[in-house]
Amino acid sequence: LQVQMRCLLVLMCVTHSLAGGLDGMIGTIITDARKNDIPVVFALTRNKIGKALGKRVRMSAVAIYSADGAEMEFKKMLKEAAQGRVEFQKSLVTES
Repeated sequence: LQVQMRCLLVLMCVTHSLAGGLDGMIGTIITDARKNDIPVVFALTRNKIGKALGKRVRMSAVAIYSADGAEMEFKKMLKEAAQGRVEFQKSLVTES
């Protein structure tokens, strides 16, 4: 049984320059998520992702499989992420 993830939460400053390293692996995960129409949300830092989950470890990405009990917050997160992408794209246009 393969469970479909609902969202991928990734640290906000990931780089794709290190092929084969952690950033390369995260790049592959992001690409796979996008191919499968899974929303990718860039937010927080490694420390803050871990802290938000009550962990004392640094995390680069978290897969969300269920939003049970937090559906409203989940939808709000996706909406705010979409708005952030629009604003980011606008900033790229104004810089060029």
